[in-house]
Amino acid sequence: MDQQSLTADFYATDAFTKKAVEFIAQGDASKPFFLYLAYNAPHAPLQAPEDEIAKHRGKYDSGSDKEKLDQYLTSVRELETGIARDLQWADVPPVKTSAKAPAPTADKSKEEWMPAIYKLIALAFEADLTRVVALAGDGPGGSYDFIPGVVEDWHPISHHNRNPEKLDQMAKINEWSMTQLGGFLDTLAASKDPEGRSLLDSSLILTGDSMTDGQHWGGNYPLLLSGHGGGLKQGQHLKFCENPRYDQDKWPLASVATAELHLAMLKAAGAPVETFAGYKNTLKGLA
Repeated sequence: MDQQSLTADFYATDAFTKKAVEFIAQGDASKPFFLYLAYNAPHAPLQAPEDEIAKHRGKYDSGSDKEKLDQYLTSVRELETGIARDLQWADVPPVKTSAKAPAPTADKSKEEWMPAIYKLIALAFEADLTRVVALAGDGPGGSYDFIPGVVEDWHPISHHNRNPEKLDQMAKINEWSMTQLGGFLDTLAASKDPEGRSLLDSSLILTGDSMTDGQHWGGNYPLLLSGHGGGLKQGQHLKFCENPRYDQDKWPLASVATAELHLAMLKAAGAPVETFAGYKNTLKGLA
């Protein structure tokens, strides 16, 4: 079959099938045989015949079929947008910095690890190498014995059961952790983004925990939101739950979901989202 012999209604899939059927018809019916027909992909032409398309036109314009099609097309668009965004950065040289690399012992010492990680995050923001960072944990090991007065690991301290000695050690650890965070925020405030603003003014830094304390209570989370990215209101204390009392059998949950804070941050950052974790409302008091 050559190019000149092809008719206007030629479709490779139909032609292959026709030839296979003719081959079967010419064979000896008394002798069984096996025929494997492999269709090439993509076939030529790429579109199906118009009469086949007409049979299904409008069939997927409603209901769950339309929803699945919309999801597919949205995924394709998001993938294309991501590829285009990545290509824009492919040839952009990284911003040069005179910062020194962290000490080689930083991955073994909690005392060195936390400041080193905060430094790396600040440098990544300054060089515009990333816009989002998630930091979980507080470094290698569980010991804070470099802090005067702390003689136990964090986990047994967190299960304090109102023991004054454990509470005192917890306070010292929290003070040290907040001091490291404060140094990180100071670094962001002293650094400039490409538009000349301080990195702190163009960032949102959320710090907190997934538990109120070692009692594993899931309410009244102590959360700290720093920075002025997106114009969110700062310099205030918002309370959404009553303080827990340790003599309660069942502690009350907060009146709002943490997801409302996350959604407020996403919208402030310009993310095209309307919901987060099933929630549609943003946290009140931040606008």
